[in-house]
Amino acid sequence: ERPDSFLERFRGPANMDIQAPPSRFSHSHTGSDTENKIRRSRCMRRQWTVLSPSDNIYYHWLIVIGTAAFYNWTILVVRACFDELQTENILVWLVLDYVCDGIYILDIVVRLHTGFLDQGLLVKDVKRLRETYMGTLQCKLDICSILPTDLLYLTIGMSFTPLLRFNRLLRLSRLLELFERTETRTSYPNAFRIWKLVLYILVIIHWNACGYYSFSKALGLGSDSWVYPNASDPEFGSLSRSYIYCLYWSTLTLTTIGETPPPERDEEYLFLIFDFLVGVLIFASIVGNVGSMISNMNATRATFQTRVDALKHYMHFRHVSKVLEQRVIRWFDYLWTNKKTIDEQ
Repeated sequence: ERPDSFLERFRGPANMDIQAPPSRFSHSHTGSDTENKIRRSRCMRRQWTVLSPSDNIYYHWLIVIGTAAFYNWTILVVRACFDELQTENILVWLVLDYVCDGIYILDIVVRLHTGFLDQGLLVKDVKRLRETYMGTLQCKLDICSILPTDLLYLTIGMSFTPLLRFNRLLRLSRLLELFERTETRTSYPNAFRIWKLVLYILVIIHWNACGYYSFSKALGLGSDSWVYPNASDPEFGSLSRSYIYCLYWSTLTLTTIGETPPPERDEEYLFLIFDFLVGVLIFASIVGNVGSMISNMNATRATFQTRVDALKHYMHFRHVSKVLEQRVIRWFDYLWTNKKTIDEQ
């Protein structure tokens, strides 16, 4: 309040420093202010624990969880099909498996504290984030991916552990999200798209190679010329030769080159038909994606050429002299050479 100068003239010097005793109302106001400050500090502390999907720390976490998901997508299948690889390095696989499980569990905590945009604003309410995440299908998949199904090896044996851990493949969405964020952040998106396409093809060839070896074991190794040769043969008995041969067979089949022994059984015909169909889809995706990437890379040149062609047509329509036309074209060539074709105004 504004001090009353008239009353201050009649106050003695001793009374100038005397303050009114605090009333019970001031105590109540002070207490409510303290409670508001505590509540506000708690709210700020909760907001600090919320990650924004655009933060660098969130992207770095995507690299960690994406690496764990990629490990499971590439290593589990080869361990499940090649028994020798599983049994000779059992301790290494146990350590890597449970490290990935720990990362999976931490990822659920990160998802519970990851904000999302609502009408352009980042939602930082932890309770709302938790309720939103718990109601999604991704939450159910994440929970299924950390179920301790591999503990069944105590009853059926350690050699079946990779098959029991196939529920870890349900975290594929995190790997795809990592690719999307990287494509947005990188300065060379077209090169990254080509790299991603090659990686997808290699993973499909890898899975098909493991499937071919497992299918050959089910039919009997060396039982005919189409399946993988018998492991008793010294030339085909090593683990490296087994995987490389299957990878070679898978590459020839999926690329529809077909220089492999012909099938002899109905099951082999069906397996090969399925592989040929997958190979046709792979080639279609390669041609489509590479064509789209090349078009995007040449989009600036195509736009520039369209503008020059329109200008030539306009000058021809206006009967511009050849000298002026050549000067204009040389000017546009100069702009293209110096990369000044985009109007930034």
